[in-house]
Amino acid sequence: MDSRSFTELSKPTELTGGNLLFHIQKLSDRGMILQRRERGDYIIRSGGYSVFKGIAQIYASTRNRESITETPFIQRT
Repeated sequence: MDSRSFTELSKPTELTGGNLLFHIQKLSDRGMILQRRERGDYIIRSGGYSVFKGIAQIYASTRNRESITETPFIQRT
């Protein structure tokens, strides 16, 4: 499984510290991501990926942009 650290998630989201932690906790509480305890890295679950992909498609269609599902830190596991 491909995972990302807190720092790696902070860069593309431009969220830091408590702001990023707030969103990570919400995603984790809803079972969309998992945290690997031994390393502290985060992994998106298939349900989280499906939700993200749907939101990205809606966003792309309303903004007439490319889909953001090509973001390198989002990979289906």
